Amino acid sequence: MAIKEGTVTVSSAGTAVQFEATGISVRSIYILAPDTNTGLIYLGSSTVSSSLGPRMAPGKELTLSVAPGELPINLSQLYVDAASSSDKIEYLAITMD
Repeated sequence: MAIKEGTVTVSSAGTAVQFEATGISVRSIYILAPDTNTGLIYLGSSTVSSSLGPRMAPGKELTLSVAPGELPINLSQLYVDAASSSDKIEYLAITMD
């Protein structure tokens, strides 16, 4: 088990950004939309957009986790989009290693 942290910034609103290019498998991931964001954040697959995917307002947080024996969350399959350019998410994950 190891801990992985990071920030994903959406440079251009309306453009989905991949969490990690390499396939890092995690047991759980804590995601924060910082208070400094000016718009909504959208989470999902590569097709995430303002009309598809869960929304997070500035200051909100979300935790995703898998039960023992279930398939892990692959960070290369998670994407983020934003209503405002330069908004971001910060994350902390527990890897399968």
